[in-house]
Amino acid sequence: MPPYSCAIVLASILHVGDCQYLAFMWMDDLPFCFQSGDYLLINFSPARNVSLENWAATALEPFSFSPKGTMPLLLT
Repeated sequence: MPPYSCAIVLASILHVGDCQYLAFMWMDDLPFCFQSGDYLLINFSPARNVSLENWAATALEPFSFSPKGTMPLLLT
């Protein structure tokens, strides 16, 4: 699958250290959708495109507080 750009908002998860984050990814501009349990790689420096900087992400079931049009992700 080719790389795509989209908006993501990150939130730190309390009491798990600095290695896990909850993210909400806006799906409006993407030509596909994810299901809970799907795995993807996220790079926050696409201009450099260094795969060693990729974050692993797992798609989660939407929460009641998820912003409309977003897919929640667990980043590790």
